Amino acid sequence: MCPGDTDSPPPQGRCDRRVRTGAVSCSRGSPHRAAKGNTFPRQEASCEAGSRGGEQVSDWVSPVRFPSVLIPAAGESFPSWLDRLAADLDVPPGQAARLLGFEPRGNTGYMKPPFFGTALTATHAGRIRAVTGLEAAELQAMQLSAFDGRVLDMTGLDLAFERSVQPVSLREWALFDSSRGCPPCLAASPVWPLWWRLGLAAVCPEHRVLLVDVCPRCEVRLQRGTGTGTRTLPTRGRSLDPRLCNARLPTRDRTAWMCDQVLGEIPASAVPRSLAESQSRVLAAVDSGQAQVGGRAVAATEYFAAFKYLTALARVCVSAADLARIPPVVAGVFGADVAERRRQRSAGSSAKLGTSPPSSAHAGALLALVEPVLAAPDQGTCRQMLQPWVGEVARQRRESGKNALLRQIPQPPCLASLIAVAAPSAPRIVGLLPALEPPHLLETRHIPHLVSEDDYAPLTAHLPDTTPVRGRRFATLALARRTGSATWKQAAEDLGLRDPNRAVYLTGALAGRIADPDAFWYDIDRTAHALTERGLIDYQARRRALAGLTTMPAGVLAPLLPPGCEPTAARLRHGAAWLWRHLTSGDIREAPAHEPTQWAGFQIASIHRSWHRFTLLETPALPQSLTAFSTELLRQKGCA
Repeated sequence: MCPGDTDSPPPQGRCDRRVRTGAVSCSRGSPHRAAKGNTFPRQEASCEAGSRGGEQVSDWVSPVRFPSVLIPAAGESFPSWLDRLAADLDVPPGQAARLLGFEPRGNTGYMKPPFFGTALTATHAGRIRAVTGLEAAELQAMQLSAFDGRVLDMTGLDLAFERSVQPVSLREWALFDSSRGCPPCLAASPVWPLWWRLGLAAVCPEHRVLLVDVCPRCEVRLQRGTGTGTRTLPTRGRSLDPRLCNARLPTRDRTAWMCDQVLGEIPASAVPRSLAESQSRVLAAVDSGQAQVGGRAVAATEYFAAFKYLTALARVCVSAADLARIPPVVAGVFGADVAERRRQRSAGSSAKLGTSPPSSAHAGALLALVEPVLAAPDQGTCRQMLQPWVGEVARQRRESGKNALLRQIPQPPCLASLIAVAAPSAPRIVGLLPALEPPHLLETRHIPHLVSEDDYAPLTAHLPDTTPVRGRRFATLALARRTGSATWKQAAEDLGLRDPNRAVYLTGALAGRIADPDAFWYDIDRTAHALTERGLIDYQARRRALAGLTTMPAGVLAPLLPPGCEPTAARLRHGAAWLWRHLTSGDIREAPAHEPTQWAGFQIASIHRSWHRFTLLETPALPQSLTAFSTELLRQKGCA
């Protein structure tokens, strides 16, 4: 603006043709006249050349300051302003970037400014200010980094290292090399608002249409600039009309074809008023830095953390009834995406529940599903709206036995109490323990770390879809509870398990599968009485006595192996592990002979594979002969 000019900024979506310091209008095609006293002396800014981007740049000498320059529209993105500036100067965008102080790198026919549209280094901000007169605050307001601390978290972005933007772009909900667009807005003015580059950008609140992701003619993302590789700016050829797509695609004769699709003529899908209002409320949180969750005021950072958590929840739990309640223009796309994520989870792959919405339709579906929950007028209403999803997560955890569906998604404090109250109470299978009599004579030291397969057989009906080792360990912990351990963790500690916290996690995953606690504890009592009737064994004493059993005599194992098999050091260790498991009824993975310290240079997976090969060598004489040896070994240890 001219000195003393007090006009308000131009409205968003309109192209402002005002100029600095009394220069002539910069409308395209109009003559440019130098304003007197408006030129700066040439300024040298020397920096060491480098390829890491950021502050390490080549030598640059500033040209004469522009006699006039376009004022950025309110809320405009930097790539949009550069495109309009290039058109106004009647040069290609890459040439305009060079005039602003971005140095060429690699192919001189194209320009690739570092952190383009994401952030400005102090060096580049100073250069642009030198030739345009724009303040640093105006320049930084056009970068995605302007949203840092509200809807985006730029932690990890190092302006001295260009590749640092890659992990940030994968983590944050933003479009780092393209934009979405509203065709009616672009028909009125070639200004691209910065918020169109947010992952939650879905709807134009003014025109009530779904934003467009891809040009229908060339099928390249809007403002991507090219159909291959990263975005680059052409430095040669004619200037580009910012009203057109201008995406470059290679042809058979290795020349670039420029897409001339008129952006304002791209078809756009209408959306209901409610979806436009949801978008407006989200943008209000972006602008103000404040929002509400269930009627309570929170900072924008916590609001968008809650939005991301509920997005992951929706991707796990959304039902056909939920999809039927949102606009059809977004429901189909989101439903297909959810189905694919569930297929990936069932196949064992990561569903990446916290990733940014890949399209405006996906973002619109999340606005329709999640935003009304956060905008609930009070905590009770918000909790009631959350209850179906939270209940579905609990059901999936019970059925799958996996307690980590949303573990990778941070749960913000504003949702913690709401979800805790909305979650169905877990079945407390220990609620009947005080009414039962403890098994006669059985103590914790008499309980093996893994109940035998025969003792576990009656319990399998209570633990559907549970692997035998996990089920047998859970039965062991249940036996410890029957002998007097007050909690699951104390039961693990009383048994001497290596990791009591892991045991607690196991009980949390499996206890919910028990449909009939009375029948479960009845069968646990039957197992306890079976252990007593067979004769009580002090398994704790055996584990202490055999803690050093890491190998066995070769003379004992050699006669028991098939012909041609030598008693190698690995086989001797496996034989010792077999003895330890047989005598202590423990997990073979916890045998002293299978400790990693006994297998220098071996990975744990390699030890397990070696053990599997050893079991294939087992002959009918092996168990009987080793049992005889183990009896003598226990007698020597004083545990017979």
